[in-house]
Amino acid sequence: MPINLNLYPDNWNEIALSIKQAANWTCEWCGRPCRPPGISLKQTEQWLRDNHPEWLSHLYKVVEDDKNGTVRIAKPQRFTLTTAHLDHNPNNCEADNLKALCSVCHLNFDRNDWNRTRKVRRMKLWEQYGQLTLDLDLEVQ
Repeated sequence: MPINLNLYPDNWNEIALSIKQAANWTCEWCGRPCRPPGISLKQTEQWLRDNHPEWLSHLYKVVEDDKNGTVRIAKPQRFTLTTAHLDHNPNNCEADNLKALCSVCHLNFDRNDWNRTRKVRRMKLWEQYGQLTLDLDLEVQ
């Protein structure tokens, strides 16, 4: 899910980094080790081999292909650590409202809120492009 940095405080990068460092670059929910700064997506496999070999199998999605048989697809983004707002409010950057989550846990956490607010986000996007909306919160007589 894309992030709109306009909704976050100016020092968000520093806040997020401090949360990730405090968690030792590990997801606080599932325990997945995540790439620290300096390890690129391309380096993820070697980094896992060297530091967390027990997690190497989680790097790949295995699919069956009629033409090529069993194919392993690398998913290094699974080892990206993010900072989640537990109340889904990007302005609330209190430490007890923030958790270091791997991208998998963060996406699962945000799914319900994302689906719940889909119509509102879509309407706000349309308004940005000039779509007028009506307040139809009318009382029924």
